[in-house]
Amino acid sequence: MENKIFGPVYKNIAETLTIDPGDHTGWAYWDLSLRPVVGSFTYASEFKKLGKPWQIYSLAENFGNMIRDNFADGLIKQVVIEEVSVWENSLKSMAAAKRGDLFKLAMVIGGYIHVCGDFGIPVRLVKPNDWKGQLPDDAVARRVTAINGQQYPNPHIYSAVGIGLNEAGIFKDMGVKSGR
Repeated sequence: MENKIFGPVYKNIAETLTIDPGDHTGWAYWDLSLRPVVGSFTYASEFKKLGKPWQIYSLAENFGNMIRDNFADGLIKQVVIEEVSVWENSLKSMAAAKRGDLFKLAMVIGGYIHVCGDFGIPVRLVKPNDWKGQLPDDAVARRVTAINGQQYPNPHIYSAVGIGLNEAGIFKDMGVKSGR
């Protein structure tokens, strides 16, 4: 949508938390700007040797702590989380499915949804293909930087920001092709 005086009109996603879930979860909290408050977390190191169930528990606990420590009650109106997806033509995606990594990711997302329920925050899932198409991590990072001029320390934060920018209506159809 275009406004003749002010230019493009974007959807207001203020008070939205966008999440790229996984062992290294990236998050972005949106106010009224295109430069969200960002961060990332992983599971506690002592859980590495204990295996997947404990890692998933630790991630969900860290997610809840992040919300409690950074955002006052009612500050987050919705959470948007990237959901699990298998890319049929990707050997990397198929290998992840075969190793069970995608099942672990699904359990992590379920843990995050449970935490959001504890806080009374509505959750929406978004498919990777719906927000970024086939873009690899390096192209997502370049596109995010082109939009808001920010540099972030890891690809998970870039993805969390990209999810939010897509929610605002300014990411996916920007014209950057895969690998560029």
